[in-house]
Amino acid sequence: MTISRRLIHSALLCIIAVTLTAGEALAHEFWISPSTYSPAANGLVRVSLFHGERFAGDVVGRNDPMIKRFEYRLGGTVADVRGMHGATTGFMRPAGVGHAVIVYETEEYIHLLPAEKFEAYLLEEGLDEIRERRAALGESGTEGREAYVRCAKSLLTVGDAGPFTGETEAVGLPLEIVIERIENSADGVLEARLLFEGEPLAGRRVVATSENNPGALVELEADALGMVRFVPDEGGPWILTALHMERVTDRDDIDWKSYWASTTFAVPERMQAGEGTHLGGGA
Repeated sequence: MTISRRLIHSALLCIIAVTLTAGEALAHEFWISPSTYSPAANGLVRVSLFHGERFAGDVVGRNDPMIKRFEYRLGGTVADVRGMHGATTGFMRPAGVGHAVIVYETEEYIHLLPAEKFEAYLLEEGLDEIRERRAALGESGTEGREAYVRCAKSLLTVGDAGPFTGETEAVGLPLEIVIERIENSADGVLEARLLFEGEPLAGRRVVATSENNPGALVELEADALGMVRFVPDEGGPWILTALHMERVTDRDDIDWKSYWASTTFAVPERMQAGEGTHLGGGA
């Protein structure tokens, strides 16, 4: 590649990164989309990142300076999801058999919104306590100065690993949805735990969406142990999402910091006899 072509190539990548960063700030959900949730051992998996809503959105190019972690874990192995800066597809080839977890964490993005738009954003995301706190502080009419971090995961069944038996350990994301059980049967229950900095996060909304029926949201509330439970009524890909926001008092550039978590996974097709509603405590 000549020097001039290198310069053009570098400039285009910078434009892509800036454009995607600006677009990502407007997205409501962010998720990992693997080419398959059940790859063969040593099989190639293409990994894409999306932002949007309810499985409808735009692909996000890889922005290396803003990636804190982009890896997959299988057994005791941790390896990077490979890809080029600006590319819209990454690659992994999980060796062995088992249940793999793809992990993606960003550095923080600064997100500034006019007061009206920030208030509307808080209302839409169900962050009533933040709106009330802003009102109590006399800040409802002020600009929303927020930093946010993306915390995304995806679960894969590699080879003939058999039914999912639970992701027994968290992977250390700031905000994390840990799926603990997917019953592979009719009326099978899905259980997940919401953690913030490794501890159960109670009272937060967790939303479940099926790619095959994205209009039917399942809205859950984490119990005192951070647990949510429901019976998926669709097979195929699902996503669980959660959002947590906190006040920041030791910085001059922002007032709030939010953490956006998502986990994508596949529900076995024969596990479709439920009603997609929540069950028992924590749901």
